[in-house]
Amino acid sequence: MSGEIIELLVGIALAFIPFVIYLIAKKYPPKNINSFYGYRTNRSMKNVDTWQEANTYTNRLFVPVGILTLITVLISAILPGVPLGRVTTITTCVLVTLSLSILGITEWHLYKTFDENGNKR
Repeated sequence: MSGEIIELLVGIALAFIPFVIYLIAKKYPPKNINSFYGYRTNRSMKNVDTWQEANTYTNRLFVPVGILTLITVLISAILPGVPLGRVTTITTCVLVTLSLSILGITEWHLYKTFDENGNKR
């Protein structure tokens, strides 16, 4: 197998990570506030309501992240100016950026949904 094909396969595998996270969290959602598994920030761990909302909301965001990452892989692979040897680098950058954006998007959602004490607005 050539290095370019391996790059493409690694890029595709990276794009499926958010889908795998989504499926695991969907099948085994974190039921109780804990410091091991789930979306853990000060705001999300205020109470059970904020915890469940944050984890449900975050899990839904993994699907579009996976789709956008997969689209990035495919576009990177077919664009004539992008060497196939860079597909993994581009995919990793997009995946990290989108994954970090989940934090901001979820925190904003929690801010709009709950007050500073964790009570629903």
